[in-house]
Amino acid sequence: MLRLRSRPVWIGLCTRQVGAVRVHGAAVTALGCADVVPAFESGTFDQGVNSLLQALEGLIDEHDLAGSRAQVVLSNRLVRYALVPFDPAHLDRHEEQALALARLSACYGPMTDWSIRLEPARYGRTRLACAIPTALEQGLRALCTAHQIRLRRVSPHFVCCWNARPAAFRRAGMLAVAECDTLLLASTDSAGWHSMRVHYANLRDGQFDDLVYRERLMQRIDPAIPLWLDGSALPERTTLAAAGATAVRDARPAIALAMAGRVR
Repeated sequence: MLRLRSRPVWIGLCTRQVGAVRVHGAAVTALGCADVVPAFESGTFDQGVNSLLQALEGLIDEHDLAGSRAQVVLSNRLVRYALVPFDPAHLDRHEEQALALARLSACYGPMTDWSIRLEPARYGRTRLACAIPTALEQGLRALCTAHQIRLRRVSPHFVCCWNARPAAFRRAGMLAVAECDTLLLASTDSAGWHSMRVHYANLRDGQFDDLVYRERLMQRIDPAIPLWLDGSALPERTTLAAAGATAVRDARPAIALAMAGRVR
């Protein structure tokens, strides 16, 4: 039997909504969104994960996504990030995971129910670690298996934007990843990662340039270093100009998350 290859689907998961887009070449078609009821923050963490997965299953059924190839983008609200300093000792994989866990726990408290990912080691370089709720990751894989969805990747939003950063941003710079109520600011220099901070703020209130200014000041970042902005909720052009930012966007994860996080 002739089997037609399905077009890839990007699914965005936020704390209050989930959304999906279908990709065909350079064209991105928004499919729709579904509310997370009750909202993620309104109950316990496990209840929030269950509500999110139920909303995603409803979206899959509504738009007949069974059998698709999918990539999932997680809102930065659902992910925890930390920078892990270089350790000159030769560590095995378990020791590296323990080091990342210790760093994340120092920032966020106990992380026993989180799956940790750590970027490959480079001598003398600080490394990025991120953590995803284990129940969410396992639930996603089980849901995709039940609906015969080929899950290609589960990626944090910041990681998507970092991997798609412009060629000009390879040595030193700042990357800002904006969502409707979250701004992640990271900076690099010739030695690798320099700083990272997550701000929970409504960017519609015009706080973007102020947050960038304070981050440059606190981290002693050279004002001449370029700032690149990506995300699903980009500030107005006048605000970007005031902060000295250049907007870039990988449409697939941005639109998927914009669908998931749009205000009705």
